[in-house]
Amino acid sequence: FEKTHNETTQSEVLVYLVHHIDSAHVSAKYNQVFLLEDFMIQVTICVLCIYG
Repeated sequence: FEKTHNETTQSEVLVYLVHHIDSAHVSAKYNQVFLLEDFMIQVTICVLCIYG
């Protein structure tokens, strides 16, 4: 998520997360654990961008 704190809006993050969840859902049957860990990392980064 290559935007600075000031450039990142909650709307953009929401769109990003929805897209990521959709992609993860489609691919989950291949490597569910890895995708879950990756998703949690991405969420953490996004949250830090918004509230950090």
